Amino acid sequence: MNGRLTSFYRKLRVGLLLLCLTGPAGLTASAVMIFSSGTLNLDIPDDATLVSNSLTVSGAPSLINGVSVGVQLNITGGYNGDLYAYLVYDDVTVVLLNRIGLTEAHPYGAAGEGMNVTLVDGSPDIHQAGDTVLTGVWSPDGRLISPLSSGAEFDAAPRDYQLSQLAGYNPNGVWELFLADMESGAQSRLVNWSLLIGNPPIVAVPEPGILQLFVCGALIVVYVYWRKRRRSQATPAS
Repeated sequence: MNGRLTSFYRKLRVGLLLLCLTGPAGLTASAVMIFSSGTLNLDIPDDATLVSNSLTVSGAPSLINGVSVGVQLNITGGYNGDLYAYLVYDDVTVVLLNRIGLTEAHPYGAAGEGMNVTLVDGSPDIHQAGDTVLTGVWSPDGRLISPLSSGAEFDAAPRDYQLSQLAGYNPNGVWELFLADMESGAQSRLVNWSLLIGNPPIVAVPEPGILQLFVCGALIVVYVYWRKRRRSQATPAS
């Protein structure tokens, strides 16, 4: 009986590790290459003045396979609802950010002060992220309309300018990131940015659910209890 219990708890320990280690959100991909700008600390000017930075990709697979490009943005300060950002490669424009949270009902957009996010097609809508410093994996905005458009125009605009447009392109070359702060006031700063290029496609992994976190915690309690009991049984009586 004790042998069976020992075997069970060994399996429990393995399951606990697998559950807790695979829970966090992130990206999974085969052979994902990351091309980073390094630290820039580039101020994003107020009042719709564009600033840009370029990355040169070399040594990547010669063909982008489907949705296999991701963009990481690390921005501090400012007001997220003021930001506009797009990526240009070859003859393709991808709208990454376009006034986060701005709608007809919320004409000032999201009030968060900065972000450290990865943008990948098919991920959750960044406009639902709320008024906080943003983290995690989100979809690009994809709306190629003026960032000075009305909330009603934002609500109606199609989201066609996604990373999937890059399918079939050779990613080796110069990529250009453009950013602007459409209002005056708080200062946003681009700390760094990166391109993620993978083949096969990069896939967004969802956040762990409440149930998964609860089960993980319960398993930890059971395992700790078992370890203490086992040690007490192994201690000879004085």
